[in-house]
Amino acid sequence: MKRLFLKKSQRLCSNEQFKAVLAHKQSAVRGLFRLCVRPNGLPYPRFGVSISKNTGIPVLRNRLKRLARETFRLHQHNLPPNWDYVLIIWPKMSKKTPSADNPKPAVMSYNQFEKLFLELVEKTIGKHNNRESTSDVPQKNG
Repeated sequence: MKRLFLKKSQRLCSNEQFKAVLAHKQSAVRGLFRLCVRPNGLPYPRFGVSISKNTGIPVLRNRLKRLARETFRLHQHNLPPNWDYVLIIWPKMSKKTPSADNPKPAVMSYNQFEKLFLELVEKTIGKHNNRESTSDVPQKNG
């Protein structure tokens, strides 16, 4: 079995890198989570996590960051390459009450987190592919 690593080159570390992804304005939201993506021109995906202090105590915030990094690490070869991913976790984003599809972060399991993350990736990359396919179609002049 191949060992999977999350190297420093695969992480978004600087504030400028995060701002570049957020400025691209391509994202998907589900509950407490927003996934922003941007093409990066590299042969591998990169990942960053931003979590609000309003989310809870440090233990909870660190647990959510570990879940996010582990999900990315295990699925990095299944994700579309050449993309930067920033996962933003912010409790004020969700107006809905927790449900089976959208659990509270404190009780979220790895499998729930993984499912949510992969759905957000599919949604954001699908939006990008739809944009590209509609922009390739020549426009008719009146």
